Amino acid sequence: MIKNFHSKIMILLLLFALVFAISCGNSEEIVPNIEENKQEIQANIPEVEEYKAEEYKAEEYKAEEPVAEEPVAEEPVAEEPTAPKAEENDSSTAKTTGNLIQIDFNSDSDNYIRANYRVTEQLARLSYPIDAVGYTQEISGSIFIDEKGKPTSDSKIHIDLSSLKSDESRRDDYLSGNSLETNKFPDAYFLVKDLKNLDLTDLTSLAQSEIKFQMVGDLTIHGVTKSKIWDVVAQTELGSIKGNASMSFPFSDFGMKIPSLFFIISVEDNIQLELDFNISVSVDA
Repeated sequence: MIKNFHSKIMILLLLFALVFAISCGNSEEIVPNIEENKQEIQANIPEVEEYKAEEYKAEEYKAEEPVAEEPVAEEPVAEEPTAPKAEENDSSTAKTTGNLIQIDFNSDSDNYIRANYRVTEQLARLSYPIDAVGYTQEISGSIFIDEKGKPTSDSKIHIDLSSLKSDESRRDDYLSGNSLETNKFPDAYFLVKDLKNLDLTDLTSLAQSEIKFQMVGDLTIHGVTKSKIWDVVAQTELGSIKGNASMSFPFSDFGMKIPSLFFIISVEDNIQLELDFNISVSVDA
């Protein structure tokens, strides 16, 4: 019986030794696996750290990106109003804006003005020369003077030559049909370009004064235009001017024939033109 007991003890020891041996064999296989896994984990640590670093940089880059600002609407700039252009006026007698003084020759102005021509001739019935004088009051136009004393471009005097009359109808007919040829050139024009030696205070003063000045411009007669000068001698008082303007030139200046009639022995080759006037001066406020 004791023998059987010892046998059982031995069997148990053998089984225990076998179990222990088996367990030790498995532990040897596990340890290498653990070491391999450890090495693999350590090998992957830099990649994980690098990935985390890159992810951190990406997050940092996103944080530094500038936030797009919403565009601010610009306030519209108010445009300065453009001054309207002055309307052109083709009328030579229209009043120009900005003029200081206006001298009007139109028939509805109640101003007196008369144009004369004067030619020295020798009549067959007389022993001495005389001045043949013709005239017309068919005159229109205006002179506009600015604050600098200069006439504006629309300052013009118009004379109807077809209405000239003298004390001899035969002379009038000859001048009209031959010298002036009013059937072709019925009008004379004087475009005023300058008023030399004119003091504006003489025109606007209420006191009486004697003035002399020159009216310079272009005279058109018989289809020919020449630069001419009127010499003006006048008296001013209480806003009016009264006086005479004159110029002279030969018939040939404007391509005109010297009159030749059976009752006229000779005619001097010189024409004197005159303007007699008594007119009011308009002053802009």
